[in-house]
Amino acid sequence: MIKREVSNVRATRLEKGMTTIAALLLIVLWVLFIIIYPKLPTEVPIHSASFTSEAYTYGNKGLFFLLPVLTTGLSLMLFAVRFVPSLFNFPIKVTEENSTILIQLTRNMVAQTNVIIVMLFLCVLIDFSFVAFDQPIAGLDFLLIGLLV
Repeated sequence: MIKREVSNVRATRLEKGMTTIAALLLIVLWVLFIIIYPKLPTEVPIHSASFTSEAYTYGNKGLFFLLPVLTTGLSLMLFAVRFVPSLFNFPIKVTEENSTILIQLTRNMVAQTNVIIVMLFLCVLIDFSFVAFDQPIAGLDFLLIGLLV
């Protein structure tokens, strides 16, 4: 169990930068959703083939609302978990000497994971929007390109 107070561990520049990027990507996701949602047909794809982007399961367009809500919820949970070091599972023994660096490294990793997850959900939103408007793009290729950017 880590006894060090979280307030004693300062956020690194990387952690602050990743948090800012995740927040900006969330804003972009919500703005795109607000722009796209009114234009969506009443039935939207909720599942499509990975390589062809052909939809084979459709649902009410209200289900599309779950995508930004789940993304925001997951992002907020990842943001909050960074401040509870007792939840971290380290592969080495935590001592007073190494606890600060371990907490910083773990918080950096969680912040980076947050950015990757928000990027993935943003790519899914864009991909499913194209499929909903019958203008499919290569699904898996788009997700991979999105991660590389």
